[in-house]
Amino acid sequence: DVNAANNDGETALITASFIGHKEIVEVLLDIDGIDVNAANNVGYTALMVASLNGEKEIVRILIEDRRIEVNAADIYGDTALIIASREGYKGIFEMLLGVKEIKVNAANDVGETALILAYRFGHKEIVEMLLNVDGINVNTADKKGYTILILASFNGQKEIVQILLN
Repeated sequence: DVNAANNDGETALITASFIGHKEIVEVLLDIDGIDVNAANNVGYTALMVASLNGEKEIVRILIEDRRIEVNAADIYGDTALIIASREGYKGIFEMLLGVKEIKVNAANDVGETALILAYRFGHKEIVEMLLNVDGINVNTADKKGYTILILASFNGQKEIVQILLN
């Protein structure tokens, strides 16, 4: 059974994607009946674990498969884009950003967006990329009411404040 899962809910596709076994991922994607969006016990899909572990080539393969739900969220509301922004994987983030269906303003359960997390974790290049995306909402606040402008002002980030205000 190609969709069989271990006690943690991890299928062969999720496991191969996390580890970075490109050839196995390709073989599995060719199997009829595979659930490419199967999620483990915390809601991570193959795309999410590849994004979490910095497996750029696996992410590329997965997003080229039209069956992949790029905006799937885990039990905390994190999507692959949110994960890549938090982890600072610029190449993966750029690939995900290039997917037409990607929701750049998606927020997790505590209201953190890719923009807020990229800022909080100090990934300036990802912040700059997001600020140049059409439709990015720079005024989104997390559940505590913090916007990126408030955070940047608090932290003395003049360059980010100037970008936000222009």
